[in-house]
Amino acid sequence: MRSNSHQVIGELPQVNADPSPDMQTIEIKKDESTYRFSNTNICNIEQLILHSIYEGNIDQLKSMKIHLRDLNYLEEFSEDFIDKQIFPLSLAVATGQLEIVKLLLQNEAIEVNMVSKPQELSALKLACSNGYYEIAELLVQQDANVNQADSKGSVPLFYCFSRLEEETNYFENKQLCFKLAELLIDNGANIDAVVNVEKGYTLLMLFCSVKDKLNPRDLRVNLDVIRFLLSRGASKEKLSTKGKTALQLSKHHCAKEEVQKMLKDVKPTQYKIFSHRPQIIQQQVIKQEGVKASGNNNGLCCGLLSSSRNRPQSEKSWWQFF
Repeated sequence: MRSNSHQVIGELPQVNADPSPDMQTIEIKKDESTYRFSNTNICNIEQLILHSIYEGNIDQLKSMKIHLRDLNYLEEFSEDFIDKQIFPLSLAVATGQLEIVKLLLQNEAIEVNMVSKPQELSALKLACSNGYYEIAELLVQQDANVNQADSKGSVPLFYCFSRLEEETNYFENKQLCFKLAELLIDNGANIDAVVNVEKGYTLLMLFCSVKDKLNPRDLRVNLDVIRFLLSRGASKEKLSTKGKTALQLSKHHCAKEEVQKMLKDVKPTQYKIFSHRPQIIQQQVIKQEGVKASGNNNGLCCGLLSSSRNRPQSEKSWWQFF
């Protein structure tokens, strides 16, 4: 169990706050973006921690005895970076800094289910949407909530599939998406969580309900995900808001025959779960009739994943059809 208390140790490291014109801003270049911070904004421990995390300055974080500091705070860092108000763990996760994530998680008082504002993004959601498997695994080991919804109602499992949108490394990204999804499902993620509140669609319904014609690549992705969900025990009988099953929703799918054949023939695979949470999930065996529920049914999500990039205007990504 993590302690609810913390101890702040050490003095704030010196930061040059000279108000001279040459010292008014600090520029941090990351990828092709430049983020500017006034010195007055980083003359407090909260901003300095974020600044050090962003620069990957693990030595400075260690010198600040970060494992003993209060890391459960929200702070503005950049208006267009992650969210308006973020927390140290969210920044380390979003920038993919595994070693810094490990360092922060040594802090016994850290809240792994803390969320940013106003989008309410958890560290686990950020790890899944960016495809950081090792970080997601660490967070799950620290009891991150695999069914925690953000402000749009979207749960981490939904975002595991966001990298299917990438134009390069298709095979690797597909395997990574499925590996992330398996990690969450094996640790209690609700595979039948609603991902479109208005329509009452689960992930399986969402992928089966595509009406527009897909290009060969996107069609293959769509069918692969449907097969994966069915093999992991997604319910075929669950009803949408209008009382339709995934089979009924597949009526207008551009590959209707293949989708309906999978819905009929693909059976949940028998497997044992090797969970990071044996106290919650001892063993789960999926049988033909469906999956024994593990995790709660409160994970509701809606909205879209990332929009397509580098596509002709006339060619839609299958994600855009939702």
